[in-house]
Amino acid sequence: MLRADAVDASYGEGLALSGVSVELPAGALVCLMGRNGVGKTTLLRTLAGVLRPRRGRVWLDGQDATRWPTWRRARAGLSYVPQGRGIFPQLTVRENLLLGLEAGTRRDSTALDDALATFPALGSLLRQAAGTLSGGQQQQLAIARALAARPRWLLLDEPTEGVQPSIVAEIEAALIRVRKGGHTAILLVEQYLAFALRLADRYYVMERGTVVDHGAIAGIDRSGVEARLAL
Repeated sequence: MLRADAVDASYGEGLALSGVSVELPAGALVCLMGRNGVGKTTLLRTLAGVLRPRRGRVWLDGQDATRWPTWRRARAGLSYVPQGRGIFPQLTVRENLLLGLEAGTRRDSTALDDALATFPALGSLLRQAAGTLSGGQQQQLAIARALAARPRWLLLDEPTEGVQPSIVAEIEAALIRVRKGGHTAILLVEQYLAFALRLADRYYVMERGTVVDHGAIAGIDRSGVEARLAL
């Protein structure tokens, strides 16, 4: 399990997260929702080790990973796809994927093929510079690169933002396949409730740096969550 326990985090003096606790059970797909600026990205950055919490703990499989650097968390099986994709534009599609492969611990000869099978259209673009791809193709590449590491935990920050509907559908289908594989738990930051409802087992809603609602998707108060997202 990946868990944040009463985490505070900040950029400078002001708190961006205050007492946030979330859990990502093995094999689950958990959606983290909220309006812009409520701390969702900060939480993912804290879980990934990009930002160190001021208070609280981050746990990976029962180990206190709070002070682990990002590379050690990646070696433990955590992959992070940031908002804005974070690809290397001057490298080719293949080179980007190989970097994802190097980040993981469970490397094998089929990892790259499996990542490409998630988004087959990338197979014809392997020699193309990643910076020349469309926004949707870059998002697909960012997710495929993360999957090449065969992660145990995958953090996705708004993968549908600014992406055309046909590629949103492909991303949704890919996440369903990953979830059914049973080896990777997914924490998905998403503002679109309908997308979250189709995919997630559990959800969290954030406001002003804190968790204000959470539970199983089956018991969600849809109108209440919609009201919080619209405020």
